[in-house]
Amino acid sequence: EPGAPGRPEATDWDKDHVDLRWTPPLRDGGNPITGYIIEKREKGSPKWVKAGEAGPDCRGRAENLDEGAEYEFRVRAVNAAGPGEPSDASKSIVAKSRR
Repeated sequence: EPGAPGRPEATDWDKDHVDLRWTPPLRDGGNPITGYIIEKREKGSPKWVKAGEAGPDCRGRAENLDEGAEYEFRVRAVNAAGPGEPSDASKSIVAKSRR
């Protein structure tokens, strides 16, 4: 299975989603990476939940966020063996309109 990707960074956001980018894992576990799973948790919560899926190009969107809530995000690479180790958590970000 793949190693952990780089820590995701927010590139854009709104009241119900955050766009993220990250770097690929250093090792792919012997199979090409086919995509990524994006996970979210509310700050202070121990529970990670799936927030989106992304293709292999290391960018994606976490959707269905609650406006005003503060979230952290992490990503896992996926290949034929399944999902790999999670990245480190992003800096926390509040879901809000950018304007």
